Amino acid sequence: MKKFISLSTGFILFLGFFSLVSSGNEDQNPYTIDLVKKIKDYNPNLVTTVYSRDGQILGKLFREKRFLIELKDMPQYLIKAFLAAEDSAFYEHEGVDPAAIFRAFFKNVEAGDIVQGGSTITQQVVKQLVLGSEKSYARKLKEAILAYRLEKILGKDEILSIYLNEIYFGAGAYGVEAAALTYFSKHTKELNLVESALLAGLPRAPVAYNPFLDKEAAKLRQQYVLNRMLKLGWIDQETHDDAQSQTLEFKRTPDPSWTVGAYYLEEVRRWLVDYLTPENLSKVGIELENNNGDAVYTSGLQVKTALDITHQLAAEKAIREFLDESSPGFSFQQQRLQAALVSIEAGSGDVVALVGGYDFKESQFNRATQARRQPGSAFKPFVFSAALDSGYTAASVINDEPKIFLDPQTGKAWEPKNFGEKYYGPTLLRTALVRSQNLFTVQLAESIGINKVIKRARQMGFNCDFPPYLSVSLGSVDVSLINLCQAYTAFARGGSYVKPRLVLSIKDNQGREIYQAKTEAVDAISPQNAFIITSFLKDVIQRGTATVCRQLNRPAAGKTGTTNDEKEAWFIGYTPYLLTGVYVGFDDRTPMGPTGTGGRIAAPLWLKYRLAVEDMYETEDFPQPPDIIFKNVNEPGSVETDLQPAKSHLLPFIKGTEP
Repeated sequence: MKKFISLSTGFILFLGFFSLVSSGNEDQNPYTIDLVKKIKDYNPNLVTTVYSRDGQILGKLFREKRFLIELKDMPQYLIKAFLAAEDSAFYEHEGVDPAAIFRAFFKNVEAGDIVQGGSTITQQVVKQLVLGSEKSYARKLKEAILAYRLEKILGKDEILSIYLNEIYFGAGAYGVEAAALTYFSKHTKELNLVESALLAGLPRAPVAYNPFLDKEAAKLRQQYVLNRMLKLGWIDQETHDDAQSQTLEFKRTPDPSWTVGAYYLEEVRRWLVDYLTPENLSKVGIELENNNGDAVYTSGLQVKTALDITHQLAAEKAIREFLDESSPGFSFQQQRLQAALVSIEAGSGDVVALVGGYDFKESQFNRATQARRQPGSAFKPFVFSAALDSGYTAASVINDEPKIFLDPQTGKAWEPKNFGEKYYGPTLLRTALVRSQNLFTVQLAESIGINKVIKRARQMGFNCDFPPYLSVSLGSVDVSLINLCQAYTAFARGGSYVKPRLVLSIKDNQGREIYQAKTEAVDAISPQNAFIITSFLKDVIQRGTATVCRQLNRPAAGKTGTTNDEKEAWFIGYTPYLLTGVYVGFDDRTPMGPTGTGGRIAAPLWLKYRLAVEDMYETEDFPQPPDIIFKNVNEPGSVETDLQPAKSHLLPFIKGTEP
């Protein structure tokens, strides 16, 4: 009896609806004001899609999986299917359908509870945007009043478009486009009548009618929609019967997010969060609904990255296979050996591949961008570059021998050693870098002054703090792999380093350009300095610590790096068109043992990746700048005899500095 009284009260409230909406008193109602604002500023949560540079989807970032689609891009039978299921009189009523209200009233009386609401599509839009889903007659009355007001603000097509883009379809899909992709792996415009009827039946109970959960329930609901379309005369009997007999095939659109390029995608996500600020957006005259980190997940951005799928797949495959093969050699450890790789096209700065570890699902820590480790001998080329600008040449000689250095800052003695404690005596500057001789390097830094080495490092784009200690010359300061690669691009590019770029462009959901990347090159050293260092590093591959990379069979230069106790291993190798850096080590810096050197584990990993992508580029050697001459220079102590000629090298010099 109480339920009947409640239902009767609700009916009386609806009878009072028309007097309320005609009074005009609702114009200043806070709900009305809120509705008007949300309609004028309608900006639903949309999926941001991140693409590789050739247009393949790298990943999707969202709070709600929704893609905006216009009504004109939807098939007519799809629209009619929704009207048949939800509101067949939509184009006739003024926001509220009295006949539907009466039908719902008598259904509710018959059931003794609120089982049917009689809501129009306009009312459902109001509920979605303003009122929420509370079940009460007071809320229903507000809903009816606001629906009437809404139809005075917007046209029918606009309201229907909002409805079809806003409603939830289950399985994480919001809006009809996301639903089409989720259930049929199709765009809305590709749906047929049978599929359209299935989708039209879902909003009433998205979970109960979800075909992935209950195919039979979904089929019964779809048949109901088809029956309604037939009864309304919107399809004929033959079309109806044919549709009823068809078997539905459900297929999810695969979501590539966090699969290929997961570390890259996460780095792009973090970059977007940092970039999408009101300050940056105001510079291009665009304002997003959420000018903060949320804009990444709600604004439906189209983000094009520099990632190249071929490069990325090759890099991930190389790291996974290499670590799987290498792990047995480090089986005494309880943790996984890790590796990272960054590959940059030197001309543009495009980061075509980036891998931050063995498996993103296991660990999201990005060892290419977030980890800072000592580069060891991979830092030495910057010392030698500074020396060339301080009067040294390829033929300069320093005696490579054990020596104790006094740290002027701490007053403590420091006794560095060469690898294997092997010393070479008087040595050419070129040969010392090829052999990666520690004592030679420290004496060189001491001779020119450590502050010149630090200045050169900063000129090359290093973004870390360098204490004025001689140990800096042996790579004792922690750097990130991507920053180290950036610095090396100055050698590959002939003097200017290029800032790595992951994001090439951003467009909003209306196609307006928010961001367009430019190649950012910074002059660092002279072309002659870069060419001479590169010629030394070419010999590192041909005769030095990275001879395994000779298998590339192309002009290439590079430098290995190994830290004390083999805690980190590096190799930065480059051609004029592509620079690739590799890091290998344990996360807690556990020593890898005598085989954990740059030449033995980092360089082979580099080679594995480069062999897979090298055919994408024409063979190219490093161009020789003006004012470079070559001259044969004998190794110190090497003399010509009747049995053999003196050991000599054809070395590059800046004109006027040759011996």
